[in-house]
Amino acid sequence: MKSKRNWIVASASSIATLAIVTTPANGQEQGGLTSRFSVQQAIEVTSNPTLIPDNTDTRTFTSTDLGYVLNSRTRSSEFEFSAAGQIRYVIDGSETSTDGLTFGDETLGLSYTKEVLRSQFSVSADYDRDDLSFFDTVSLIDTDDTTLADDFGDVAGSGSRENLRYRLDYQNDARGPFGWGTTLSGSKLNYNNVTSTSLVDSDVLNGSVNAHLKINPNFQITTRLGYVQRDTETTDQSSTVDFRLGVTAERADNLAVRGNLSYSAPENNDDRFSISAGFTMTPSERSSLSFDAGATISDGFGTRFMGSLEYEVQRTKTASFSVRLNTEVTDSIDDEVVVDTAAILGADFELNPVTSMSFNVSYAQESEVDTDIDQSQVSTSLQLNRQLTNDWQMQVGASYINSMESGLEDASSGAIFFNVGRDWVARH
Repeated sequence: MKSKRNWIVASASSIATLAIVTTPANGQEQGGLTSRFSVQQAIEVTSNPTLIPDNTDTRTFTSTDLGYVLNSRTRSSEFEFSAAGQIRYVIDGSETSTDGLTFGDETLGLSYTKEVLRSQFSVSADYDRDDLSFFDTVSLIDTDDTTLADDFGDVAGSGSRENLRYRLDYQNDARGPFGWGTTLSGSKLNYNNVTSTSLVDSDVLNGSVNAHLKINPNFQITTRLGYVQRDTETTDQSSTVDFRLGVTAERADNLAVRGNLSYSAPENNDDRFSISAGFTMTPSERSSLSFDAGATISDGFGTRFMGSLEYEVQRTKTASFSVRLNTEVTDSIDDEVVVDTAAILGADFELNPVTSMSFNVSYAQESEVDTDIDQSQVSTSLQLNRQLTNDWQMQVGASYINSMESGLEDASSGAIFFNVGRDWVARH
C-alpha cells in the first residue's frame, strides 16, 4: 500500500482566492472587457505544518499574492484568462522549509464558452504548481461535486507538484425535448525532486457521450456512456467503461424525484452495479435540498452503501449555511477499489455592514475495500473578514487539522493568520 498524505494547513493566501470570476457590467452584454488585478499581503504561523505525530516544529512566513483576471462576455460567448502567484519569505522555517525567499502557488487558467442557437461549446484548461511543503491539500476536495482528487492521500514529503487539467464539452439542445452531448477531459500530474516514493507521475483521460429524452414536460430519461483511461509510472495502463441510465419525474414546481442504474467494468477489478434513488426540492424561497441514497454491488466486495446530500439555506439576510456530503465506490489511480467520502460544512454571518465571520469544516476519508485500511482527516477554520475601506479588505483567523490513519498515531496541526489585500478593476 502506498503511504498516505498528512494534510498541510492551508496558507492564509489560499483563503482569499485570487482567481475571481468577474461579473461584467450591464453594458458588457454587448461586448467589452473587464480586468481585475489583486494583491494580498499575509503572515502565518503554523505548528507542525507537515502533520508528523509528536512533532513540535513551527514555521513562520510572510507572503505576497498577485493575481490577474481578464474577462469578456457577450450575449452568446464568454472568455476568461487568469494568472496568479505567490512570493514567500520564510522567517523561521521548519524541517521541510528553507529560510529565505521562495516562489510558489503558481496558477494559470483559460476558459471559453460559445452558444449558437440550441448548442453550447466550452473549453477550459487549468495549470497549477506549488512546493509540497506549502501545498494546500484541502484543495484536493472538489467543492463542485464533493469528490476527492486522484492523488488524495499520497501527497507527502518535499519537492514540487504540477497539475494540468483540461476539458472540452459540446451539448446540443440541452433544454429541448431531445438532446445529446459529448465530453473529453483529462488531468496530468507531475512530481519533481520528491522524497516520497508514493508520488508518481500519472495521466487520466475521460471521455463520455450523453443523451436525454423528455417523454412529456414532467418526465425525462437520461443516458451516459463513459470511458476512463489511467496510466502511471509504476502501473500498467488500465481503463474502465461505465454506463448509466436515469429517470427524472417532476412532481411539482418545487420537487423532482429521480432514479439511476449504472454499470462499471474496470479492466483489472470486478464489475460493479449501482442503483440509487433521490430527490431535489426547494422547501422555501431561501433554501434547497438534494438527497440520493443507494448501493454498489460487486462479487469482489459485496454491497457498499453510497449517497449524497446537498443543503443550502439563507437563514436571514445576513446569515447562510450549507452542507455537502458524498460517498462513492471508485477506482484509484493505481487500480485499487476504494470508497471515497467527502463532506463540507460552511456558515457565514454578517456582524455589521463591514464585518462578517466564516466558519468551515471539511472531512475526507479514503478506504481500500480489500484491506479496510483507511485514512481520515478533519479540518476546521474560523475567519473574521473586515472591509477596511472601499478598496481594502482584512482577514484574520485560525485553523486546525487532525489526521488519522490505520496503524499510525494521530497527528494535528494549527495555524493563525492575518492578511490584507485589495482589487483594482478596470472596464474597457
